[in-house]
Amino acid sequence: MVVEKEGTVEIGGHSLYTKSWLVPLLLFIHGFSDHLGRYTTFFPTLASRGIAVHGLDQRGWGRSVSKPADRGHTGPTAQVLADMAAFITPHLPSSLPTRLFS
Repeated sequence: MVVEKEGTVEIGGHSLYTKSWLVPLLLFIHGFSDHLGRYTTFFPTLASRGIAVHGLDQRGWGRSVSKPADRGHTGPTAQVLADMAAFITPHLPSSLPTRLFS
């Protein structure tokens, strides 16, 4: 689904018409004991159909683990929520139709 967005930009005292064609955006945060590697078929399929996907491996899971001893250690709930907010924030607000999948 492509969304058309019309607007204007002011340049040198002139209002110029603009138009953008936007695709939906999906932000993905997996659950516990999961990782992005499990979605290597699903996310490229979505992207090939015009949906931009951004994913996060949470602390202690997937490729966010830097040493085996860290596996499964997500930290306290406040840390997990702060990590999620830090991942989501750069993508919002968005002029794209945006969904959070978790």
